[in-house]
Amino acid sequence: MEDKANSFYKTAETFCNFVDLLEEYNSDSVYEELLKKLLSIYREGLYLPQVDSDTDIKYPESREISCPKINIMKYDTYWEVFNSYHFKKPIQGSLIDDIKNIYMELKKGEYYYQLQQFSEAIWQWKFGFETHWGLHAIEAIRALHSLIFIELYLKDEM
Repeated sequence: MEDKANSFYKTAETFCNFVDLLEEYNSDSVYEELLKKLLSIYREGLYLPQVDSDTDIKYPESREISCPKINIMKYDTYWEVFNSYHFKKPIQGSLIDDIKNIYMELKKGEYYYQLQQFSEAIWQWKFGFETHWGLHAIEAIRALHSLIFIELYLKDEM
């Protein structure tokens, strides 16, 4: 169990460290690197085992997670269909919102990992992956793919 937690923790830490420095990026290369980090954390999330929440330690409400300022330049908003199997009008998504939600969920799991509550850390990460941050990752991955391989490619061709 500890090995699975350690593996995911390292990937989550790499992702969060990257996000901590996003404000400093000011070139289009940031999008490809962000896409790689999202794919890594999503892949790791797929391999988290199913565990039960087994701790009495509650996440302290007083422990606020502050997300760093994220610089996505002019490509923050994108369009998506919320549920792929039920057509509705497209809705507007936000890369900044996606990244912040992923970041904050990963940090919450890190809290339990650092307390060596490995089952609880895995449960937090896995539950969030299946119900919340995994969806944000998919939406951001799709938007970044379109941005990198269509929008920026076409811009370079003009």
